[in-house]
Amino acid sequence: MRGSGIDGYVSGPTAATAASARALDKADRARAIFLVEGISDQIAVETLARRLGGDLESEDVVVVPVGGADAVAGSCSSSSRATRCAR
Repeated sequence: MRGSGIDGYVSGPTAATAASARALDKADRARAIFLVEGISDQIAVETLARRLGGDLESEDVVVVPVGGADAVAGSCSSSSRATRCAR
């Protein structure tokens, strides 16, 4: 980890790419994939789950930052699997 990042998260100029790659590595084993706009949204969702007593990893839920709102919309519209997307 570079800089003064949050424990368990990559920081620095390549943080977004690294966070997405790390999440996508887990996606093939996931029961559910939760798409979010960016790494700050990933941190917020994972932190909220922990604070509410949830353990996303043990529940096989992966939060994937996709790199912007336009990327989220593109992922939802181009998915070949049944996808539920909300704005």
